Amino acid sequence: MRYTFTVSAAHQIPGYPEPLHGHNFTITVAVEGRELDRFGFLLDFYRLREICEEVREGLDHTSLNETEYFRNNPPSAENLARYVAEKVATKLPEGIALSYVEVVELPGCSVRFIP
Repeated sequence: MRYTFTVSAAHQIPGYPEPLHGHNFTITVAVEGRELDRFGFLLDFYRLREICEEVREGLDHTSLNETEYFRNNPPSAENLARYVAEKVATKLPEGIALSYVEVVELPGCSVRFIP
C-alpha cells in the first residue's frame, strides 16, 4: 500500500556549488503488514493519507535548510526521504511497517530510502 504527495520546498546543500533553489518533490510512502483488519484493510487509505499530510504540512513551502532536522543533516533528496521515513514510522499503527519512502526531485531523478 502506498500514498504519494507533493512538497514544494527550497534547499541548498551546504558547501555544494549550487545556489538555493526549489523543487516540487514527489514523495511516495509505502507500508506493509501481515494482517488485514475485519474490513479487509491493511490500513485505511485515509489514515495513511492523514499521517503523510501531517508530515507534508511541516515541509511544504519551506526552505528545508531552516527545518531543525536539516540544520544537522544536508537537505539532499536522500535525507529528505530518510526524514519522511522517520516521521511516518512513528505514526504507524502496530503491525504496519514502513517499506520505503521514495523522493522524486526531478522527472527521472529519484531516491528510495528503505528503513
